[in-house]
Amino acid sequence: MKSASKHDHSRTPSRLVRIGEVARMTGLSRSYIHALTADGRFPKSLALVPGGKSRAWVLSEVEEWMEQRIQERDQGLAAEVQASTEAAEDSKEVPHE
Repeated sequence: MKSASKHDHSRTPSRLVRIGEVARMTGLSRSYIHALTADGRFPKSLALVPGGKSRAWVLSEVEEWMEQRIQERDQGLAAEVQASTEAAEDSKEVPHE
């Protein structure tokens, strides 16, 4: 099980967003957001009223999750560029006779 969010809640409180807005922000379906949350791969929602059924997400946590996806993409692209560069350099080497 993943540990609690590393988010700093001591600063100004973030806005809460409902599932429709989370879906629009991320481009994910509602059901996939719930599946990712259950799997620990998306921020947890919170009950708007104790014991109630209405749930929401902390906006800053969703934005942080999105930023992590971008960083993962960029790191992956950087690794691909490095591998391409190394492959190109290897193909330019002149064989020793």
